[in-house]
Amino acid sequence: MRRPLLIALVAGAALLVVFLGVFFALQAQTTVVVGVVPTTLPSLQPLATSFPEAPSSARDATSLPSALAPTSSASTALPIAPSPASSPVRIAAAFEPVLYDDFSELQSGWAPFYIDPRGNVNGYSAEGYMFDTALAGELLYDVRLDPGFIPVRYEVEIRSAAGSGRFGLMFDVQGDRTNYTRLSYAAVTLTTAGEVALLTKAPGASDLQLVQLGSTPPIAPGPGRPTFLGVERVEGALLVFINDVELLRTPWQLGSGGAVGLIAEAAGPLRVHFDNLLLSSARPTEGAGCTALRLLFEEPDASQRLSGADVELVQRRLALLGYNPGLIDGFLGPETGAAVTAFQARNGLDADGVVGPITWCRLLSGEAMRADGQSERAENAARFREVKLLPNALSVPLLVSVRGPEKLWQIALALPGKDALRYFDTAGDAFDPSYHPRTGLLAFTSLRTDREQATIWILNTQSGEIWQASPPALNSQFPVWSPDGEALLYTAEPLGGDDKTARNYRYTVGSGESVQWSTEHAGWSDWARDGAVVFTRFTGKSYDIFTANSDGSGAINLTSTDDFNEDIPSWSLDGSTIAFVRNPKLAEDDRDIYVMRRDGTDVRQLTSLPGPDSNPIWVGPALLVFANQPSDEVRQPYTLDLAGNAQPLSFNEDRVWFMSRLDVE
Repeated sequence: MRRPLLIALVAGAALLVVFLGVFFALQAQTTVVVGVVPTTLPSLQPLATSFPEAPSSARDATSLPSALAPTSSASTALPIAPSPASSPVRIAAAFEPVLYDDFSELQSGWAPFYIDPRGNVNGYSAEGYMFDTALAGELLYDVRLDPGFIPVRYEVEIRSAAGSGRFGLMFDVQGDRTNYTRLSYAAVTLTTAGEVALLTKAPGASDLQLVQLGSTPPIAPGPGRPTFLGVERVEGALLVFINDVELLRTPWQLGSGGAVGLIAEAAGPLRVHFDNLLLSSARPTEGAGCTALRLLFEEPDASQRLSGADVELVQRRLALLGYNPGLIDGFLGPETGAAVTAFQARNGLDADGVVGPITWCRLLSGEAMRADGQSERAENAARFREVKLLPNALSVPLLVSVRGPEKLWQIALALPGKDALRYFDTAGDAFDPSYHPRTGLLAFTSLRTDREQATIWILNTQSGEIWQASPPALNSQFPVWSPDGEALLYTAEPLGGDDKTARNYRYTVGSGESVQWSTEHAGWSDWARDGAVVFTRFTGKSYDIFTANSDGSGAINLTSTDDFNEDIPSWSLDGSTIAFVRNPKLAEDDRDIYVMRRDGTDVRQLTSLPGPDSNPIWVGPALLVFANQPSDEVRQPYTLDLAGNAQPLSFNEDRVWFMSRLDVE
């Protein structure tokens, strides 16, 4: 049952009632750009046909656009393996940088989530980095800024691919990342049919040009079939590997580098997951392997210890997996060496403390075993459990909260025509989502700082930045955005002192400050697109539904029913109607969904299901979703039309609740 938190008075002391169980506009950013090619731009040739025949000059490196064929080259420090002798050989030269992204941290710099009005979605979550589109001809891309060095090896894991289309890695990206036409880049792509191709795009062009087709891999990418894509620059040539097998080799100048990104072009519905992106300026000591990195080992002499970006990468991964590498400083000392040995032992490898090809591959894989004996993917599978929706249950995107292990909550996205949820990783438990499409900010409630205190957090879905919005001295819940996305309303109760009255507060994004919106005892609120606010207020006799201006003035009681409690109000999309929950004061569990006009007239009951109903959310002009709780352990989501017809949203799902409409425009 979802009773507005913080507004129930309890004799002697008010108790915080928290139920545990626990994107977007295209904008230029400083760290990431997400883009969708407008439908007016020509797309690649349909995949049902062969690639367009490239002129012979297109297969020569000199035919590349000037932005893709510079003349500078990068020096590389070659790794030296430890000798059989008791004292390993020291590497004298400084090691050149590496860049690794397992999409497990918001600070990775990639967009955590993106959606547009046509239903395309991409971004990283517990599932890895994902592109998902239902429209043929759609070209989605995500470009990262220049890593600051010229990689000679690119590697990315394609964890799963389903549908029809091409997808892969962009590199040497130059130009305006906010304008696809102005971009120039090279790309290596695969298809679910197993076709491998090297392509380029010149600045000002909209079409990709074929440079060369590769051989077909023995096993094509597919659902549940991880595929490892590697691109390597060697003297005067470019090599492409699929699962460590060389499938393409073509003349290629080293170039001056550029940004790196991921790309997908759909010939129909297409869903592809990426994971474990690695860029390196190191050349492998033997073969291609799954990683082009030098051997790492502990030097007995502290003054000669190995150091570099690769050492720091090892330390960061070990720490993330629960091992203790000591200070993350880029120096391979005794603590890091011991952590490597422990990692190897836990993962069934030779526990020699040397980070060689096999250890590198396991360490940078989602199959790496944590110190607690569970793999990263198994951990995510347990934390973000599968939820199946009924086919065609939704016509618009919906944000939901899903109760996970230990009654912690996670936010997920339900998409039209999709039967599985897409989870977000907000770096902790999260529920009560509220998203604003113009700013790309996702507000939510969390218990991450204290299991006894609810707090409001905000995730910038374009930069990955996340911060606590509510003051530490408040128990806070129910965030809702203002129409312009510049402010939040939420309900909060002071932690200390004798005053435990819940009130509504207003948080301003620009200043980062929260002030009382009203001095009255109040709760759940919703903001209409014209700025009017609807909210719950305790009158001293019952909980009633009020409306007010955006500054809290002009409050009007719409229900004024002393024998009933009304709460959880929600504006219709056009602001003409309000949905809410009502129950007799003496029958708390007899809660049903009602609607009324904006002025409080024409009150109608819509539901009469066994058990209390809660959380009505408008998802269309005449359609709502809500949660029903027939027992303490079951929370079943439904869709509901204005004739009172209720349909289950999922297959007897008992963990979906705290829902929110996802506006995309």
